[in-house]
Amino acid sequence: RLAPADWLPWALDGTTALTLGGRIERAMVRAGELAAVARRAGEPALFAQAALAAASPWVPLGADARRAQLLIGEALEGLPADEIALRVRLVEGYLRAGMAGDATMLAGLGEVEPEMLERASDPDPVIALNALMALHSLTWARHQPPRRRLELAQRMAVAAARAGSAEDELEALRLVVVAHVELADRLGAAAAARDYLMRAETAGSVLHRWSAALQAELLAELTGRRGVAERHAERARTLQAGVDPETAAVAVHERMLSDAVRDDRIADLAPALDALDDELSGYDPLYQIGGAAIATAVGRPVPPDYLEHLWDGVRGSYRAGAAAGLIVRALGASEPTERLADELITELTAHGGGWLPIGSSAGIGPADAYLARLLWMCGRREESARHARLATSVAHRFAPTWVRFTQKETPPHA
Repeated sequence: RLAPADWLPWALDGTTALTLGGRIERAMVRAGELAAVARRAGEPALFAQAALAAASPWVPLGADARRAQLLIGEALEGLPADEIALRVRLVEGYLRAGMAGDATMLAGLGEVEPEMLERASDPDPVIALNALMALHSLTWARHQPPRRRLELAQRMAVAAARAGSAEDELEALRLVVVAHVELADRLGAAAAARDYLMRAETAGSVLHRWSAALQAELLAELTGRRGVAERHAERARTLQAGVDPETAAVAVHERMLSDAVRDDRIADLAPALDALDDELSGYDPLYQIGGAAIATAVGRPVPPDYLEHLWDGVRGSYRAGAAAGLIVRALGASEPTERLADELITELTAHGGGWLPIGSSAGIGPADAYLARLLWMCGRREESARHARLATSVAHRFAPTWVRFTQKETPPHA
């Protein structure tokens, strides 16, 4: 009978294969099982690798994120001091899980940014890559601008290529596209999306080929090229059969929400929200915040103190920008609490002049549209007018199909 140390590395490779094949949920469950085996066997390095696999290659959501944080935190505590490369990977995984998990748990990690900044220049490309990924994950909690995410993602792509990691290179290229979308840089996003699509096809990853097709559809749709968008959409639908149902469902819901916001049909989503499985609606805090915006749209506004509670569950995460905009929508005619208003203004200001994407969808439009509405509610009319003009300008430059939204959404028309 083989000892765990002999067969666990092979089993962990199997979780990677599942992930690349689009079976993220199955890979994360299997990794959790392997972590339990490694814990019982007293194998700290293998336990650490299993904990990382449980965090998935993307950002885990909801309970998955919190479970990954707990596993990785345990792995960090038991890791031998000489395992420097593995420590950097664990810090990266913990921060990535924290982007959508419990932000308060990040304090338990301590101040790791100086260490990661130093490791980002390490001669070992694997260590440098994971340090750069950790710094990228920190940008949301630090309210750093999309330009910083773009810089880090580009460096990650180079480091991943040097390290020979096709999976990490694909993820970095995906993040480059997202950063260009955040910056409302149409040409940059289109060029990055082409690179991502070609690399994903070459690598053969079902997950990234599907994601790249969604990104290509998004960019064609934003500029009104419906025929091109439909071709990419058809490709994405074909590839979706090889992706976890839960992952695919989240992408479909993100697109539904984005289209409804753009076309001012958010109230039409109420039946779809009511039909959601309870487990899925609790999977991602953005579902609950979107639900609050839908409730307001159908004449059932939620109290501002409840919106503040929802905000506490997502601030500092990679969902915070879109969540802030949806909370502004959910407020309706209600006045936000002073703390909520201040924190939403801070979050939306960090995205000023840019876009608020959600996953591979067009998200909810220019950040300045929501900032203009919020500032108007707070009585800051001149600032509101300036951001309203900027929102329309961003839409003209980046996504002409959203111009009507900005003209209708921003005060005094809102």
